[in-house]
Amino acid sequence: MDGYQRIAINLCSGNIKRTDVDLKNTSVEERLGGVSRGINAVGQQLFNHSDLDDAYDTRSMLSFDLGFITGSSVISARRVFLSGLSPLKTSRSGSNGIYYSAASGDFGPYLKSTGIDSLLITGKANEPMFLEIGEDGVRILPAKGLIGKTTKDKIRVLSEIYQNAAFAVIGTAGENKVRFANVAISTSDDIKGKSGHMRFLGRGGFGAVLGSKNLLGIVVKRGGGKHKLDAKAINKEIVASPKSKKYTEKGTFASNIEGLPLLGLGLFDNFTKSNTPLYRERVEKLYSEKVAEDGLTVKTKGCTGCTIKCWKEVCEKENILGKIDYEPGALLGPNIGIFDLRQIMQLITIGDEMGMDTISLGGAIAFAMERDNRFGDFAYAYSLAKKIGEGKDTLSEGVMRVSGYDHSYALHVKGLELPGYLGNVNPGYAFAVAGLHMSMDTYNRAWYPDAENSLEEWAENCKRGSNIILYDLIGLCKFAKPSLGAIAGLYEQVYGEINEEELFQAARRVYLSARLIDERLGFTADDDVLPLRCHRNIGSNIPHFNTLEFFLELKKHVYKEMKKEIESLNLTDPKERLCTKKMVA
Repeated sequence: MDGYQRIAINLCSGNIKRTDVDLKNTSVEERLGGVSRGINAVGQQLFNHSDLDDAYDTRSMLSFDLGFITGSSVISARRVFLSGLSPLKTSRSGSNGIYYSAASGDFGPYLKSTGIDSLLITGKANEPMFLEIGEDGVRILPAKGLIGKTTKDKIRVLSEIYQNAAFAVIGTAGENKVRFANVAISTSDDIKGKSGHMRFLGRGGFGAVLGSKNLLGIVVKRGGGKHKLDAKAINKEIVASPKSKKYTEKGTFASNIEGLPLLGLGLFDNFTKSNTPLYRERVEKLYSEKVAEDGLTVKTKGCTGCTIKCWKEVCEKENILGKIDYEPGALLGPNIGIFDLRQIMQLITIGDEMGMDTISLGGAIAFAMERDNRFGDFAYAYSLAKKIGEGKDTLSEGVMRVSGYDHSYALHVKGLELPGYLGNVNPGYAFAVAGLHMSMDTYNRAWYPDAENSLEEWAENCKRGSNIILYDLIGLCKFAKPSLGAIAGLYEQVYGEINEEELFQAARRVYLSARLIDERLGFTADDDVLPLRCHRNIGSNIPHFNTLEFFLELKKHVYKEMKKEIESLNLTDPKERLCTKKMVA
């Protein structure tokens, strides 16, 4: 594999440019692909336009990218990555920050089958449009029949026109520029069975950016290209791995909704009171046995060709209530005081079909419920979710803009509503560039059996945590987590010999490069903070360690290490890494 094909589309001019990118003499991370290519492309655009710091600027770029194994026979290698300025992630100075999101489904493999690995989009169309991509070229087409439709219905309309294709669409929330609007990705389960089950480029608000560009969707017609890799060794390791077994058996929701309370780490009433008798009594209604007793069935689902099958379908008799994963279920359930699975599924469905990230939606509703003393009020939550998706409530701007940066119960970091794990046991959230745990794998380090939760241990956790980005370079689901040796084996089939340390360094360089781009955009040490609620002792089974004093001292250690790495890896050259300043010491 000497190179890859990139398509650049300017929606203002209608210009479409195809480039064959030569990978000879390039970095390991550029060869691995995924978010490294996206961050580089977006960073170059920012470097060329030094005043560009607004995700809604017509010059703002979105980059769809594939990892070097996406579309191969490797289990769960179906991911597409989307990088750009996030309208939600915002510095105290008001600039947006660089971000990326990932999704499985059919879009990534279908794009690969056309021979395209990267899709760059800038500009703004004069009217709502969609893209048609295939081996025969790229067209920009009017989207009049899609305007105002849900994500599910947009995919329905397009799938009737295009028989062997995959789709990426925004919902009404994206059209209304809700700052946490997502991009829905079609699945074969939905196309064949009309289940409504989609995957999402969820975090960061890229659906709103597409909406600002008047781009409602992308169609990729399946091509004839085959991506051949010998995947026997790595697939054998993934199938046998205990890391994903619990998700295969129970799914992410049941595994975590039942397991986290045992540690005193369940979500309840906007990240508070997680270890109270009242919470433990109520949350048991969502345990697998209780759900079955209540007349609901949970069926195993999953992406094409993936043995992990992490997502589950909730049904009542013949009626499909929807698809559930842990974070949407927890954040639109116990964290807003709701413990009725039928009601939770209705809220998830609103988010999915209107095209909103259900993590951020749950965070926004939790903020409002605490503000208005409405925890447990389903009618209130349902009405608010619809208003947010329609752009008729100020929370469509996200909790940071509604609350002010230092509000005591606005649970966000850099404008991103917290995911489904308590920040009280994860100071690493503050230093993430995306996710938050998506780009900083520290979310469960505090409850490892041998965890000391010392300053030194957490400094090492924050350094090592960015290695999770490696999976977002190659195109592999993070649940699979095969060994570095197995990944090196795939790399060597394509590019030649590599060792594990080189793979680690590639992920680290991408993380640090993104941090440097953020700094050029105006992010400072004042943005690397946690909500004060995350420094409270909430009475979990893990001894409280993340005090404000602990965190401030940790920050010094993290910055000191990053500064050394940036200098040793020569990441401060603006021609190389698109940044003009060094990391704040």
